[in-house]
Amino acid sequence: MEGRLHFSVASVVENVLQQHGKRLSDMDLASRKAEEASLRRYEAARWLRKVVGVVGAKDFPAEPSEEEFRLGLRSGIILCNVLNKIRPDAVPKVVEAPSESVVIPDGAALSAYQYFENVRNFLVAAEEMGLPTFEASDLEQGGKSSRIVNCVLELKSYSDWKQGGGNGSWKFGGNLKPPCSSKQFVRKNSEPFMRSISRTSSISEKSMDSLFSDPVLSSDLGNDLDEMGNPSSLNMRVHEILLDKKQEEIPVIVENMLRKVMEEFEHRLASQTEQ
Repeated sequence: MEGRLHFSVASVVENVLQQHGKRLSDMDLASRKAEEASLRRYEAARWLRKVVGVVGAKDFPAEPSEEEFRLGLRSGIILCNVLNKIRPDAVPKVVEAPSESVVIPDGAALSAYQYFENVRNFLVAAEEMGLPTFEASDLEQGGKSSRIVNCVLELKSYSDWKQGGGNGSWKFGGNLKPPCSSKQFVRKNSEPFMRSISRTSSISEKSMDSLFSDPVLSSDLGNDLDEMGNPSSLNMRVHEILLDKKQEEIPVIVENMLRKVMEEFEHRLASQTEQ
């Protein structure tokens, strides 16, 4: 019958969950975590460059990759000099680079270099301050750069607290703010979804007018709502996808699921109107 949907809303949702479900949510979260990690790394790098100056950070980019971040700090020179600017003589002796470049390439263990003393002294001083530290091996290939980033950002937090007058007592983690809050991230991710809704409205406005002019459609939609409201495989799929996710992760997952549902609905609607 012309003007009638040849598919149900519930079937669209069910199809999206079957095709993408767990994989889509895991990919979205992985992408989000990677973006947040990059933003934190960039924030740490820019702050280090600001403190040591252009000359001291000439080999250290403002937006480094994980490898560039690790290699740029591997000598410990930047870390020690930054710490000494914030807390004078925290590291009494810093082994400076004899050449123009302070980047130590991979290929030999850091302990084989005299710069290892810099890293060790920095970690000792950082631990005494109550900062979260990292392992010297994190500066090696395959190390956990996220722990280095955390340490640097906490040092930045301490510096900000000190520049603000040092009122009260500084507490690890008390002033650290992520470069991109959950709400900002959700708003950012909302834009494609809202554009999708807007696009659907403009493209299929006339088609939807004709579809909804059929009184039989009201019954179809009512049946869809009943189907989606009862305990079913659909509800179980949603529960399975969200079961092991953190509370702050759920809005992003749901939002991306809705976007996929919207895309599938657009596709089916376009196919029907072309027939």
